Amino acid sequence: MELVNHKKAILVKGETKEYKTLLKLVGGKWNGTLQGWIIPNSKKESLLSVLKESKCEFTNSLTKEESKQVKVDGYIVVRHFGNQEPELFYCKTVEEAEKETEEEKGSRYFTSLKKLINDYTKEKEKEIQSESENSE
Repeated sequence: MELVNHKKAILVKGETKEYKTLLKLVGGKWNGTLQGWIIPNSKKESLLSVLKESKCEFTNSLTKEESKQVKVDGYIVVRHFGNQEPELFYCKTVEEAEKETEEEKGSRYFTSLKKLINDYTKEKEKEIQSESENSE
């Protein structure tokens, strides 16, 4: 996976399929023309943090300032509408997340970004371990 500057956004290219959910969490939109995910520059810190926490291998072609170490914080609100794919919202504070969950449209809950990333990483590690055990 590679991160490159693209206009006023970041383009994430390469093998991204298994990280689709995480890329959506940080505001990513798939761009078929560019064959990659477009992430707003305002989500740069979240993107780098999510990729580092998930132990994803990536080439960072952003400037040095853009690739500095960042802290994982914030909350993800998940909203379900029947059988549709859930909508995900990023909130900086627990108060914002609680306000988002108060609306009565659909089923909603929120979790900390750090917990979500840790759970995802553990799940991926289990998958890799299971695959290696099955291949032996």
